[in-house]
Amino acid sequence: MTPIDTFCFSIRALRDNKMRSALTMLGVVIGVSAVVTAVSVGQGAAANITSSIGKLGNNLLMVVPGSRAPARAVPEAAPCLRH
Repeated sequence: MTPIDTFCFSIRALRDNKMRSALTMLGVVIGVSAVVTAVSVGQGAAANITSSIGKLGNNLLMVVPGSRAPARAVPEAAPCLRH
């Protein structure tokens, strides 16, 4: 089959199956729209969270994993804590 024969065959198939072609195009449009929407919502949420965390500043109490012993107050660290 030459490329021209293949093209004519595909055009004929599209013309003979109009409803199937329309539903396939509709499915592709809905699928692409869903992916674009999901990605944009995800990026917007990430930007919102990053902005919220950035507004907190850097005067934060850092919690890091360590021993399982109960926490004790260290008198030297008291001036660094902010309310």
